[in-house]
Amino acid sequence: MNNEKMISMKEVLELTHHKMGYGKDDLSKEIYQVLSENGNDHYLIGAKKMREYIEKYIDREYKKVNGCFPVTDEETDTIIKVEGSTQGTKYSKNDILKMLEDEYISKLLFNRLKRRSTYFGSTPIASELSKYEIAVANGIITNKGQLSFFEMIKQDSLDDMKEKLNILKKAIEVNESIGEINDKEAEETIKDLEEIERTKKHIKETMKQIEAEVLERKKELE
Repeated sequence: MNNEKMISMKEVLELTHHKMGYGKDDLSKEIYQVLSENGNDHYLIGAKKMREYIEKYIDREYKKVNGCFPVTDEETDTIIKVEGSTQGTKYSKNDILKMLEDEYISKLLFNRLKRRSTYFGSTPIASELSKYEIAVANGIITNKGQLSFFEMIKQDSLDDMKEKLNILKKAIEVNESIGEINDKEAEETIKDLEEIERTKKHIKETMKQIEAEVLERKKELE
């Protein structure tokens, strides 16, 4: 029992997530990583709902054996060992794996899977990720940077996207205009900058000369 592995709720969600085959393909793994980096974890089931599943599973299994619901932590631990509370709660990995094999729990999770997934072949992809899959298939996303950008705009309405597209087009035009400055204009700009530097240098030297003259005048007056 001392060697029993205890896992956090985040690990419970990941375990459930992969147990159901949700996002097993390489692309989904990459997308999930980017979403996680942006603070948007997408699991098959949320922490609040999973706690509810765990509590109901414990009550059901304990009553099945003992004819009543568990009251103490010791009684609860006979079904799923739990340590800590709220954010710091840890669960026995073996007990969670056993729960995930339970027919009733599996049915609940499978129903969630059907509601929240789009199937590509035999692989269930999170519905939230379907737009990514389509974007990749059409060459819109080819690298991680584009993936992060797509995450920012994927919830935009069509009108919002068109407005952003117009802004991007104008930004491109501005950059192209800057790039079209001819060599003569560039040379003139450089000459102007050099003239400014010469003027600044002359002013600096003049100020030094004036300061020297003032200092010399003070000495004469003394």
